[in-house]
Amino acid sequence: MNKKKNNEEITDLKTKLFSRGASLLSAGIKSSLKGAEFAINSAFKDKEKKKDLYTKFLVEQFTIFAKEMEQLKGGIMKAGQILSMFGEHLFPEEVNKILKKLQSDSKPVAFEVMEKAIQKRLGKERFKNLKINPTPIGAASLGQVYEVEIEGSLYALKVQYPGVAKSINADLKAVKSVIKIVKIIPTDFNTDDIYDEIKSMLHREADYSKELKALNTYRELMKDFSQFRIPKPYPDYSTPKILCMSYEKGRRLDDPAVKA
Repeated sequence: MNKKKNNEEITDLKTKLFSRGASLLSAGIKSSLKGAEFAINSAFKDKEKKKDLYTKFLVEQFTIFAKEMEQLKGGIMKAGQILSMFGEHLFPEEVNKILKKLQSDSKPVAFEVMEKAIQKRLGKERFKNLKINPTPIGAASLGQVYEVEIEGSLYALKVQYPGVAKSINADLKAVKSVIKIVKIIPTDFNTDDIYDEIKSMLHREADYSKELKALNTYRELMKDFSQFRIPKPYPDYSTPKILCMSYEKGRRLDDPAVKA
């Protein structure tokens, strides 16, 4: 099995609640310091240049946040993705593009980290029956997907990142606190409902048993529509944090062929 390291992989996934919160807080402090520096410098700048300077400041600030969110994954990264959906109403276009990248340019977590999680969740007996391609075919905020072969058949194995489910509430609390500290959202913009919705959604998404049931439901509902291909779940190799399903080739929703 090829385990060649990818320089773009995340090899140190912080799973402890304290280390995740501290890491994001560190990013927030850096951004706050940049904000103080900007305020001092801009006080003496020509008014015509202030807008450009402020945009540059925000780009630097959001670059710090986005990088840290991507490294931490889980609820922290998901919050950044959701924030990008509202960002077009709050931030300059150049700034929101940084957060938008969290939706499509997610770096994968290294295979050696995920391999341990797969073996622990499936157990040694089931794990030894898997032939896993160590290069993920997809990486997101809560987990990533691998192409696996089981007894000669090809499947897609969706694997949740370690520690994601138990850190959701703490992750969102940390994001909300840091964003408040660095004042990147107008103080009169109430984000409580947004965070509550994200929290509810994440707890649902983190339970792959519910997703397995949903797949079966959709397969039944769409059985008479041949133009749709919905993966068939494989319960024997699924757990609340692993979802095994038939491998179906497809395209991203933003693919030009889909938009046509």
